Amino acid sequence: MQSGRLPAGAAEDILGEIAKALGFPAEGPVNWAAFNDWLGDFLVDEEDPVAIVVYGLDAMLRRDVHVYLGCVHGLLGMTEAYRSPDFPDLAQLEYIFPGSWTPIGGKA
Repeated sequence: MQSGRLPAGAAEDILGEIAKALGFPAEGPVNWAAFNDWLGDFLVDEEDPVAIVVYGLDAMLRRDVHVYLGCVHGLLGMTEAYRSPDFPDLAQLEYIFPGSWTPIGGKA
């Protein structure tokens, strides 16, 4: 199992850090389309399950809920797209988002 400790910044910064942790090519800024292409290649080549630990998304949620939702939805959505009968032999990839997850405007 591989894991990476990633900072919380803009969604593209997080994509860049995940890409670096997974050994994706570092040519220019990382965008969603490039990340999706790299992710597909990675899942084909990787044999072991992979866990990506993303720290700080709880702080991103408090700063900008739209950026947070776009980032999490984008990561999970593109990863889930590879979990289908069309791709039976791909490596398992899971994201873990530890943090202080108290309700916004509420108490834990």
